[in-house]
Amino acid sequence: MRDVGLMASDTGEPGGKQTGQRVTHYIEAGGSYDTNWRMLESCGFRIEYQDLDLVKLEVPRKEKLRYSCPDCSIHAWGKPGLRMSCDDCGKRML
Repeated sequence: MRDVGLMASDTGEPGGKQTGQRVTHYIEAGGSYDTNWRMLESCGFRIEYQDLDLVKLEVPRKEKLRYSCPDCSIHAWGKPGLRMSCDDCGKRML
């Protein structure tokens, strides 16, 4: 990123940490990216994009069921079709 003039920063501003769990970037003034973008922009170049907030992304469904012991009310979560039994009373969980 540095080679093209995009500087990593956890704040998105100069002076931020360049590493971490969540890092973004800022455009280095006078860097390669800044210089080339200004040249393209002056020629009327545009990038049309659509924000992801406007696109409905399909969220995978979590297929889990709650199993319960009929006697001691202990609960466990698992995939449909599991054969679970309670270790305390030996009954099959429903």
